[in-house]
Amino acid sequence: MPIDKRHKNRNWQLPTGANGAIESWQYVSIAVLMDLRDELRAGRSLQTQILAELQSINRTLKCHETQAIPRILRRISANTAKPRKPKGGAGAT
Repeated sequence: MPIDKRHKNRNWQLPTGANGAIESWQYVSIAVLMDLRDELRAGRSLQTQILAELQSINRTLKCHETQAIPRILRRISANTAKPRKPKGGAGAT
């Protein structure tokens, strides 16, 4: 049975002897290694996506318009605040 490295989802049936025992563990190790390779590739893909998202967030946070938001909100708050009533009022003795 030749080792087929091109088909990742191949059914890796192991050659068995007359008594049903596995003749060689070589195919088991190859199948496991191929599964590990696929999982590592999937993990790298996820890491790449996370890194891209983090870079996007960093670009947004470094933007001068984003950094100006607190200053703009303070100015809006100051311009829309109602004047406070004096303490004690006119009727205080």
